[in-house]
Amino acid sequence: MQRYSRADRVGQMIFQIIADTIRQKLDDPRILPVTITQVRLTRDLRLARVYYCLSGDAAAKEAARQGLVGAAGLFKKTIDAELHLRFMPDLEFHYDETLDRAERIEQILKEVSPAHESDDPEDS
Repeated sequence: MQRYSRADRVGQMIFQIIADTIRQKLDDPRILPVTITQVRLTRDLRLARVYYCLSGDAAAKEAARQGLVGAAGLFKKTIDAELHLRFMPDLEFHYDETLDRAERIEQILKEVSPAHESDDPEDS
C-alpha cells in the first residue's frame, strides 16, 4: 500500500477547491475555459504550484494566467475557509504543456506513418 505525503493530500484538496471555485464562483471569460490539471505543494506547504491547460494561442494562455493570478485572493480565501491551514501557501500558476506535447507527438506520428488507402487488411 502506497502512502501519500501530507503535501500530496493537501495539494489534492487545494486542486479540488480551485477547480470548484472556477466552476461555481467565477465568471471571468479568461478563466472559464481553463482546466486545472494538478497542484504540487512544497513539503513545507508554503508554495502551491497550480498547473492549468486550455486550448488557444499564447495570448489566450497568458490572459488565463493573468486571470488566475487576479483570482488568487478568492482562491486563498476559499482554501482558508475550508482547510484551516497554519500557513496559507503562495499560489503560482503555470501552464501545463503536457497536452501540447502529446498533440505534437501525435502530429509527428501521423506525418511519419505511411498513408493507407484502405483500412481493410484483406485488400492488401
